[in-house]
Order: sequence, then C-alpha cells, then structure tokens
Amino acid sequence: MFILICSAAAISMAGLGALYLASGWRTSSDRLLLAAPLLLSGALELFDLLSLRIPDSLSLWWPASFVCESLLAPAWLLVGHAMCGPPANARVRYLRRILLGASFLLLPVALFGSGHLTMFSPDFDQERIVFLSRASYLFYLGLGFFLVSALVLLERGLVSHQGLNRWRVKLETVGIGTIVASQFFFYSQALLYRSLDYNLLPVRSAALVLGCGMVVYSRLRRGDPPKIRISRRMTYRSIVILIVGLYLFSLGLAGEGMRYFGNHSQRYFVGLLGLFGGVAVLMLVLSGTHRRRLQVFINKNFFKEKYDYRNHWLDFTRRLASTSSLESVARSALDFYVETFSLHGGAIYLLSNDRNLYQPYVVVDHSLPTETIDVDSPLVHLFREKGWVFNREDGQEDILQVHHDLFRPYRYSFAVPLFVEESIEGIILLGERVDRDEHLNYEDFDLMKTLAVQTMAMLQNYRLGEQLSINRELAAIGKVSAFIMHDLKNLVTNLGLVVENSKDHLHDPEFQRDMIDTLDGTVDRMKGLIGRLQKFGAGQPLNLCLTDLRTLAGEVIAEFAAGGIRFSGESTPVRVDRAEIRKVLLNLLLNAVEASTGEEGIELRVCNEPRPCILVRDRGCGMSEAFMRDRLFRPFETTKDSGFGIGLFQCRQIVEAHGGRIEVESRVGEGTEFRILLPAVTSPAEQVERSPLAEDPYAAADVLNAAPLLKKD
Repeated sequence: MFILICSAAAISMAGLGALYLASGWRTSSDRLLLAAPLLLSGALELFDLLSLRIPDSLSLWWPASFVCESLLAPAWLLVGHAMCGPPANARVRYLRRILLGASFLLLPVALFGSGHLTMFSPDFDQERIVFLSRASYLFYLGLGFFLVSALVLLERGLVSHQGLNRWRVKLETVGIGTIVASQFFFYSQALLYRSLDYNLLPVRSAALVLGCGMVVYSRLRRGDPPKIRISRRMTYRSIVILIVGLYLFSLGLAGEGMRYFGNHSQRYFVGLLGLFGGVAVLMLVLSGTHRRRLQVFINKNFFKEKYDYRNHWLDFTRRLASTSSLESVARSALDFYVETFSLHGGAIYLLSNDRNLYQPYVVVDHSLPTETIDVDSPLVHLFREKGWVFNREDGQEDILQVHHDLFRPYRYSFAVPLFVEESIEGIILLGERVDRDEHLNYEDFDLMKTLAVQTMAMLQNYRLGEQLSINRELAAIGKVSAFIMHDLKNLVTNLGLVVENSKDHLHDPEFQRDMIDTLDGTVDRMKGLIGRLQKFGAGQPLNLCLTDLRTLAGEVIAEFAAGGIRFSGESTPVRVDRAEIRKVLLNLLLNAVEASTGEEGIELRVCNEPRPCILVRDRGCGMSEAFMRDRLFRPFETTKDSGFGIGLFQCRQIVEAHGGRIEVESRVGEGTEFRILLPAVTSPAEQVERSPLAEDPYAAADVLNAAPLLKKD
C-alpha cells in the first residue's frame, strides 16, 4: 500500500508538472524541453506500478518501461545541454553532440531488442526483485552513463551562472538533479548486483514528487531560467529523428504482425515495406519544399519569432568575414539569402562607374535574366520613396510592366535595395520561393533589409580598400616625382648658370673648358638619376672607401660658387661613400647660402673629436623650436617659398646609412648649426665593404644633387 501511495503521488505530480510547463509553450517554447522528461518519468512510474500490481502481465509492462527508460537518456541530456549553455571550445561542443546522438541509440534497442532484454523474476510477486540478462545489464549500464552525464551538465550549468541568474536557476537545478540522481540510484543496483530491486521504488517516487515540486515552485516564484532553451536547428533535427524513429517503430510493428501470415510472407512483406518506406522517408527528409514547410511550422508553433536572429547574424557575419575579395563578398551574401529564405537563385546588381544603370555583378542560377536596370526606372524610384523591399505579389503594375523580363512568373520575386546613406549603390534580386504556398511577411522583409545593410557595408569596405590602395600608389608616385623634381631643379639651375655666363665668356678658352666639364658632370648626374629610377624599389649600395674628410670638404668648397665661406679643419680619415657625403655637404651649404644674406658668413669645419665630425654654421634666419621638433627632416616640409622640403631628409638618410647621425641647433634670427657625426676608422687597413642604404619609402627615389655652380665674374 505504501508503494502504491508513493507511486500514485509521483505519477500525479509528474503529470501536473508536465501539464503546467506545457501549458505555457506558446509564450515560452522552452518549457516543452523540461516537460518531456517529467512526463516520461511519470509514465515510467505508472508502468513499474502496474508491473507490481499485475505480476502476470510483466511481458506487457516491461517493454513499455524499456521504451520510457531509453527516452529518459536523451531527454535529460537535452535539459542538461540547455542549462549548461553552448560551450566555447569547439572540441567540447563536438563531444557533447556525439554524447547526445549516442543516447538515442537506446531507443531502437528498447523497440526491437525487447526479446533480448528479458529479465528473470521467479518470485517477483513476493520479493519484488528481478535479475538481469547480459543484454539488459548492458542497457542499464548505458542508461546510467547518460544519467551521470546529465548530472555533470546540470552542475556545470549551475556553476556558470552568476549573481541573480544563479538564484533564479538554483532551486530548479536542484529539483532536476534530485530526480536524475534518484533514477541513477535506482538503476545503479543493476550495475552492482545485476538485479533491480523494486522495493526501492518509493525512494524514486519521493524524489520525483520533491523534484517536480521544486521545479514548479521555482517557475511560479522566480520565473523561467535564462538558459533553458532549444534552438530551431535542434528542434528541426529532433523532429527529423522522430520521423525516422516512427518509421522504424512502424516497421517493427509490421514485422511483429506478419508473424501470423507465415515466415515467407513475413520476409517478403517486411522487405518491401522497408524498401519503399525507407525511400519515402528519405525523400521526405531531403525534399527542399517539405523541409522548408517543416521549418515554417516549427517557427510558427514553437517560437515567438520566425527566425533565430542571433544564429543567422553570427553565421552571416562569419561567412562575410571569410571572404577575400569584392566578388566573394557578393557571392557569399547572395548564397546566404537563397539558403535563409529558401529561394530559387538570385542576383546582385551594382551601380556602374558612370552611375547611369545597375549591372549584374554576381548571379546564382544562370537561368535567371540579367538585363540592366536604369537609375530612373520605377523600381529605383520606389526604393527612393519607401526604402522597402519590393514584392512581386504586391501588384506594382508599372514596375512589372517595365521589368517584365525580370519579374514575370518563375523569375525574380523580390528586390532589396543596397543603400549607402541616401544613395542606392546596388540591388539584390531574389528568385521564386521553394515552397510557393509560403507567403513572406514583414518579418522576412525586415531580415532582408538588415542583411542588405551588412552586405553593402562589406562591399563598400572592399571598394574603399581598393581605392585606398590605388591612392597610396598614386601618392608614392607623387612623392617619387617630388624627389626627381628636386634634383632636376638643381640641374636646371646649374645649366641656367652656364647659359647666363656663356653670354659674356663664351669665347674664353678657360670658360669653355669649365663649361664642358660642367655639362659632362650634369650628363653623368642625369645618367645616375635614370639608373636609380630603373632600380626603383631596391636599396642602393654604398661604395665605401677610405677618405680624408678634410680633403673631401675642400673639394666641395672649391666647386661651390658662393663666396664668404670660411673653411677650416684637420685631416680626418673616414670610410664613406664620397659621392653621397659630397651630396650632403652641397645640400647643407646650399641651404646655408639661401638662409643668409651677402654680408653674413658661412663656416664649414672638419674635426676628429671625439669622432669624425663636419660642422656647417650660418648666421641666417634660423628655425623655431616647434619647426625643428615637428617638421625638420620630414619630407616635403620646408620654410622656403619655392622649396620641396627634400634636401635635409636626404641628408639624414645618407648619414644614417653610414652609421652616423646628424644634429642641429638653431634660433630664430641668429642662425643654424648642423653637425654630421660619422663612425671613426679603427684601422686604416680595413677592407672596403659595400653596404645598402637604409630602406625607406623614398630611398629608391634618392637623386643626385646639383652640379657645382660656375663662378661668375
């Protein structure tokens, strides 16, 4: 009598709990996920109670108990998965899916292997103990494993919650854990003693009453927990598994019934039924139309929203992020549209370069038309006015007439604008629905527009990236041109002086010799410039040789036309590229002359303490601290009205390529002093080496300085 009372209470409590949870499935479809194992637990209590009360019908109740027990494993695992939430680790996610799929294997064992699961109970009506066969022992071993796995998931789910969320799920998690733990305790007897003791049924029944009470109380007082949910994809897969399971169940029933028609008839009939039924189930599962109808049915009846926006957005973003070109972005976006809304192909049109029509850029299903769309067409005017999705079924006759080839039956059905601010930069055309009986509504069109915004943003990013790359190339070419212009300016200045002096001294033999030397040097410098341009992008090597720095500076002074330069110094051996250091000295002296007036002196001095040094000092206009801090030595920064701002940048590049540095001191109105510090020569017998200039975006465009200025009388 005690067992009867406990079992009746457990059955009633489980039924009421499942009924309460299922009653709110339209507002929260997640309740069905928890109602299922409670209902199965109540049914199991009923079948075990009938086994106790009617021992003569054990062969009828035990198979029913096996089916309930086999379904408990995936049911509790689904609850555990939902409460634990999606794992961050892909490997854990994969293992959990394998575990869930393996739990469904108990069902066909219970359906078709009940004869092998036979249990022995010689005195069941008195001892209430049954002994397990080898097959039933393995069955309960698997069931115990899955129940423990469900407990682990419940524990991880509770630990993962924090603060208020943990308070909301704590009572319900403990209640569910109590039910699962009691069921595992009951079946653990099978693992320890290879038998089931039905005298322990009151313990399992009491745990079911207590657990159901805690779950219902938690739902009433604390609301639905935040993590118990089942995704649309899992719902769809579960229904597919249910269809396959019903097919196998029907096949088993047919085979059982055909025993009465003889062995030969049974073999033929069951074989034919399995063949044709299997093909029918396969066609049903793989049919695009039926699959879409099943998805629509699930969305309408099990979920408040039609789409799982989070998963759709993550999947869409992941696809676009994996693209590497403008075309791949467009194709990935279009494929996503076709899959999400179950359509027969589509196309993406983009605005042409002359911005007077839209041309097809990517097409899925090339049987669709690809005629262009004019920017002044009625379809584009509709987008500008309403900014909404065009649906062929809305009956826009003017659009259907103008674009008859696009929107006639079995062609395109929808058009989605691609906006960039107020400008329509493209149009997405979408084909017929796979299920022609399905009618899309505002929720579908909202998702289409939202996806269009993300699509256009990615397309625009790739467009701007390509344009930026082109602009960078053009800017690099412009900067190289500036270096060339700087050198050409010096060469032209030098040639201009030759022409100017030739008016007065053309018949002077000495002038003629100087002029020829100057022209010859200018030609050599132009050849060097052409050679550098031919090697654009490669670092130029330094032709290092042992040189007396004072002698080199003296040669530069001798070639320089301007007067008033005081030169002094001592013999200083260095290992440098003579042509490059000559270029530095000419640049610094030219800047000093341009910054000074005729009355002010310019000083050039060479010293060797503590390391080889060249000092160039003027008494000109000077530079401000702000200019030296922020703009000096930067390309294209200058205080001259007609300068390019390249000379000092070149000087620093050359000096640093030699392993030295250039220092400057200046005050406005007082003048400027440049110091070039070069590495000391440790041994005059050092081997001459060739080392590359420092890599720089402008190093390849480095050009020769002006030729020596001719003296004027």
